[in-house]
Amino acid sequence: MKTPSSILILTAAYGEGHLQVSEALRESLVRQGYGVRILDLFREAHPRLNALARYLYKRSPLFSSLGFDYYGWTYRITQHMDERHPGVRWLNGLGRRTLLQAVKADRPAAVVCTFPFGGVGAALRRAGLYVPVFTVITDYHLHNRWLQTQADRYYAATAELAAELKERGVDRGRIVVSGIPVRETFRAALRRAADSESGGANSAIDGTDSAIDGGDCAMDGTDSAIDGGDCAMDGGDSAIGSADSAGFAPASGRKPPGTILYLSGTHATIADTLRSVKLLLRLPGIRIDVVCGRNDKLRRELERDFKREARVTVHGFVETMPELMRRASCIVTKAGGITLTEAVQAGTPLLIYKPQPGQELENARYFLAQGAARIAYNAAELTDQAARLLERFEIRERMARRYRELNGGDAAAMIADDMDRWLRPLAARHLEPDFADSYRREERMAYDG
Repeated sequence: MKTPSSILILTAAYGEGHLQVSEALRESLVRQGYGVRILDLFREAHPRLNALARYLYKRSPLFSSLGFDYYGWTYRITQHMDERHPGVRWLNGLGRRTLLQAVKADRPAAVVCTFPFGGVGAALRRAGLYVPVFTVITDYHLHNRWLQTQADRYYAATAELAAELKERGVDRGRIVVSGIPVRETFRAALRRAADSESGGANSAIDGTDSAIDGGDCAMDGTDSAIDGGDCAMDGGDSAIGSADSAGFAPASGRKPPGTILYLSGTHATIADTLRSVKLLLRLPGIRIDVVCGRNDKLRRELERDFKREARVTVHGFVETMPELMRRASCIVTKAGGITLTEAVQAGTPLLIYKPQPGQELENARYFLAQGAARIAYNAAELTDQAARLLERFEIRERMARRYRELNGGDAAAMIADDMDRWLRPLAARHLEPDFADSYRREERMAYDG
C-alpha cells in the first residue's frame, strides 16, 4: 500500500523567488523523510509559450516605464476574476495534462504549489486522483490565482493575509500563518554573521524563543489550525505575530551608516541603475554594493562606468547575500516576496525602489503600512529617502524592531512539520476500503459548501 514517501512541488521560474521557496521546502521535507520532485510545470508542459511569457515578464519593467504597463493591467484585471470566466478557465487548463501525467507516474503523497497554478485541485479530483494539495503563498498580498489552486491547506505569510483568505471563503481550519520559506543555507549564513558580530550572543533563532521550537508555536500548541482551534489568524500566538520569535538582533543598530546594498535585480534597466547609483554616491561617507544578479549586460556596464570609483563594488550573481545584507546599513531593492522576507530576517532597513505594478506594488504597500520600509519612485526620491534613513538612527532602529515582529522564524520547517502531521493520518486511511469514496465526499463538502 502506498505510504507518504514523496511530494510533488509545482513551481515556475518567473524570477528566482518561487524556485527558492521550492528549494527551501524541499530541504525541510527531505529532513522529514520525504522524497521531493520540483516540477516547473509551464516550462515542462508548454516550453514555447513559457519562453514567451518569461520574456514578457522580464521586459515588463522597461515597457512599464514607457507607459505600457501590460503586466500591471493583467494583474489588476484578473485579481478578483473567478474560475467561471473564459480567460481564467483557459489559463487554468494550461499544464493540466502534464500535471496529471506527473501525479500518475510519481504517485505523490501530496502536491505543493509555490506558484498560483489555478485549477490544480479541481483537475486532480476530476481525474479521480485523491491527492492533497498544499499552497504556499509567496507574496504579502492575495490574488485570486492563489485561491484557484483549490488547496486543502493554505500557508499565509501574515495574519492579515490569513484573514483575507477567510474573508474570501476559505475555512479557517485550512489556513496556517507560516511566513514565507527561506533557504536554510541563507539562515545559516545569517546565524554565522550575527554570531561573528556579537560573539555568539544573538543567534536566538536556535534558542527557546524560536517560532519553531517555542511554546507558542502554532504547530505545538493547542491553538493550532491543525486542530481546528484558534489558529494564528488572530495574531495572538502566531509565529509571524510574536516579537519573541525573532531570529537575529537588528543589523543596523550596531554600526554607523556607511554601506548601501543596491539589489538591481535581473530585470533592471542600465540607465536607471546608473542614474540611481550616481545620485546615491553624492551622500557623504557612502559605499555601495551593487548586485546585478544574472543580468550580465548590466554588470559589465556598471563595471565599466565605475571602474575608477573605489566606493562602488559591482557583483553579479552572489552566494554571499546574507553577509552583504547583514553588513549593509540599508537595502535598496524591488519588492519581491522572497527578497523582502530575507531582508526581514537579516534585520536591515529597506528602501523599496520603483515597485512594479502587480504583486510587487502590493507587497511594497504592505511593508509601508507596517512601518517596515520606505518607497521611492524615482532616483531623486530614492536619494532623499536614503539620506534621511542613514542620518536618523531612530528610524533604522524602529524599522529593525518591526522586523523582529514580522520575523516568523523557520517557515519552511514549520510548513514541512504541518504537512507531515496532516499527511500521516491520511496515509493510515488509505488502508480503509472506502477511502476513495469518503475522501471524495469530504472534498465535495469542502469546496462546494
